[in-house]
Amino acid sequence: MRAGRDDNLAAPGVASPIGFAELADVLAWGGDAAATVAQLKHSYVDCLSYCLGRKLGELHASNSDIASQVLAALDETSETDLVQALLLPTTSRRLVTPLHDLDDVVRHLLDVLPNPPHPESRPGYLGYLLDVVPVYAEPCDAKLEGVRVRIGRLLDQVRLQCGPSLPYLQAVMRELHLHMNPSQDGFFSNSPQGLVGCAILTNPHLDLVDDVVLIEAVVHEATHGFVGMSEAVGLSGVNPTAIWLLDDQPYDGVSRVASPWTGRNLDIPTYLHACFVWWGLLHFWSDMAGGGIFDESRVRSRILRAATGFLGQGLVRELLPYREIVQPTLLECLSDLGRQVDEVLSGSGLSEIITTKGRR
Repeated sequence: MRAGRDDNLAAPGVASPIGFAELADVLAWGGDAAATVAQLKHSYVDCLSYCLGRKLGELHASNSDIASQVLAALDETSETDLVQALLLPTTSRRLVTPLHDLDDVVRHLLDVLPNPPHPESRPGYLGYLLDVVPVYAEPCDAKLEGVRVRIGRLLDQVRLQCGPSLPYLQAVMRELHLHMNPSQDGFFSNSPQGLVGCAILTNPHLDLVDDVVLIEAVVHEATHGFVGMSEAVGLSGVNPTAIWLLDDQPYDGVSRVASPWTGRNLDIPTYLHACFVWWGLLHFWSDMAGGGIFDESRVRSRILRAATGFLGQGLVRELLPYREIVQPTLLECLSDLGRQVDEVLSGSGLSEIITTKGRR
């Protein structure tokens, strides 16, 4: 079990995190989602500041001279630049996860403080998405620039059907990377472990990547960044109610559960992310239905695919062998999502089809 953390008190000066049910509410794309996202971001920044202080304490104990250099850089950093530096995916990974040693953390901090790198100065910079999300290409290629423009055009259309999705993407995406990999025939997207808000699309220029596949990948990976903020607050230990898993063992990368959407074996943290990602996609495509932006048969197929994993409480059944280490409020939230699926589908014309299919 997690050790060295108070079971009752949050760290002083750290904002209270949002609950798991509130994460799900945001991904229903209704209500005051922007306020909830802003609250989570505030908690996340507080969490990163807390983790920075903890790292500085470790550094002072091991090398007070180097610690003084980092503190001097911090003294020269404005509050705005400090927040920008903390929110860099490469910073958050070093502060929250155990994936980097202390020397590497120090080198990184001295690189980004007191002046965090401007997005336009980084290799492969293409431009911005939604005016705030920097996009990078590897290699720099006109086809990838075309993908960036295409995503922007699609999002302009999406705004008309699902208005809350755009400010959501602006708030939770830190950077988007577009890669070409000639050695691979297909398209895939991912959000690397610990790089909260960093999304990678590989081979998005291929002809097989239609508008539905492309926009789903963007929303999918952005949502990993959204729930990744919540998970990071839990991992930091600043508030026991925010902890996703009560034991660190599931972070060993071992696959223990099967995805009810793809059938692939997943480690438990990735599985928990997927539950929220598919919940968001279910609502997103439900909002897109009938809008004429995307091919309707493709939209219906995405609704069906997203909903299937929630039927019959299948996603909770996978976690039952590990229920003692999953935060009880998180497990209850996931159970609630399964109970809400019929209601979500009632206006789509797919409810009877999919519930019959799921109960066979």
